[in-house]
Amino acid sequence: MSPLPKNQPPGGPDRPPGGPMRRPPIGSKTAGFWILLALLVFVVFQMMYTGRHAVREISYSAFTEQVEAGNISSLTKTGLQVEGEFLDKTPITMEDGTVQSVDRFKVYLLHEKDDFDEWVSEFNEGARLKGQPQKINWLTTALTYYLPFLVILALWIFFIRQMQGGGNKAFSFGKSKAKMFNMD
Repeated sequence: MSPLPKNQPPGGPDRPPGGPMRRPPIGSKTAGFWILLALLVFVVFQMMYTGRHAVREISYSAFTEQVEAGNISSLTKTGLQVEGEFLDKTPITMEDGTVQSVDRFKVYLLHEKDDFDEWVSEFNEGARLKGQPQKINWLTTALTYYLPFLVILALWIFFIRQMQGGGNKAFSFGKSKAKMFNMD
């Protein structure tokens, strides 16, 4: 058996003397970096996309004025939401009182009109009309269906890990481990 080098602790060069080897957290810095990078890319993409294709929300009365003036190039109707483009940039008074030049817009209809497409086509002969089914929000779906299951699963795993302690420790969480001393 060969003697250990002078500066090497027993158990190997990576093991601290007198205790078990502690590993650093697995990928915590690396995961944080990738999450931050993904968020940065997402924000930059959103800024570039929003700036180029600004869709302004206009009032229903401004929308009806533009339809009856024949200034509609295209419309896409999804339920009560209508998005579209004007033929020309049009100054529209926004809800905050400012006047903005709008070419792409979004409006929410007050009610469902059976003859909506006929009404738009009557005043805007060259307008492209398109209908889409209502979009399903994946976040709402995930929260509604999967979150309760995941919470139950997490509680189940928590209780299983508590019971693996053995003895009478199954429900020992929340109990004080402090000892009482008698000062007599």
